[in-house]
Amino acid sequence: SLGSMASSALSSIQLFRRWTDRFARGHFSKELGLTWAGAQVEVRSDSRVAVTYRIPESCTEHLEAPMRLGMVLAAVDEASTWAFYACDRAKRPGVSVHLSATSHDELPKAGDEVTIVTDVVHSGRSTGFANVEVFSSSSRLIASARHVKYLPMPPPLPPLPVSWDGLFSPSLFPLARFFMEFKLSRGGAAAAVSGMSFDELFAVQNESLDGSVYSCNFEGRKIHRNPLGTLHGGAQAVLADLAASRSLNDSAPPLPRSMSCFYYAPSQGVLDMSATQHQDADASALVNVLFTSQATHRPTFEAQLLF
Repeated sequence: SLGSMASSALSSIQLFRRWTDRFARGHFSKELGLTWAGAQVEVRSDSRVAVTYRIPESCTEHLEAPMRLGMVLAAVDEASTWAFYACDRAKRPGVSVHLSATSHDELPKAGDEVTIVTDVVHSGRSTGFANVEVFSSSSRLIASARHVKYLPMPPPLPPLPVSWDGLFSPSLFPLARFFMEFKLSRGGAAAAVSGMSFDELFAVQNESLDGSVYSCNFEGRKIHRNPLGTLHGGAQAVLADLAASRSLNDSAPPLPRSMSCFYYAPSQGVLDMSATQHQDADASALVNVLFTSQATHRPTFEAQLLF
């Protein structure tokens, strides 16, 4: 029945969040305020999950400022990952390949409550697709988004010769759940929120602006990472939004109307970031953002933003 399915999916999300809160190698979701204790989750069908939470101060540049679209994408990234975990047969959260969003109304401010509704359109062998809508507390559509994920996951317990799909298959998931609950019962505190402001959280180094090209460096820490230990896809979206705005060389740059992010490789270590402004035919500003790893000299992330 729908009731038993929803209850099972909800308990799976709860277990996933408790586990990542305690043992993950990155905790950016805590900075977003998207923790199990800080959000209300509703499983509306076998492919639809709604997450409601209140925007923390760390997600906006100051109390009266609206969220940046990149930060909305960060919340969408996290909430839709919960949905993939709940709806996928093998409980795979996956890794982001493409993430995009368009704003439709004024974006929320700190203290506002929003509901992120994810529809998992497809969860296949290799890829997953989800459509996401973000609503205000008065049910206004604030933004719409699209999330594409690569779903195959590394073995969850490297010493054991068992794949993620095998361990979290319907037949073995009760055993996996027992193991995870046992580890969680052994005590130990989950990582705390850093308490850093927005500006502190996304501070960059070696900034320069040469004509229409803005460049800087960024080195992520544990608070910027995802559970796998690499730079969180949402954190990259926020950094791209900030870099694109700074390339406009405006004392009060507008917020982007839409942005599209492409994830090429895990982002780790020091990143070289560049944002190049182009003028669109209708006089809109189109900005291309590129992240390159200093270690490999290869691009790891790219974004296009329309202002």
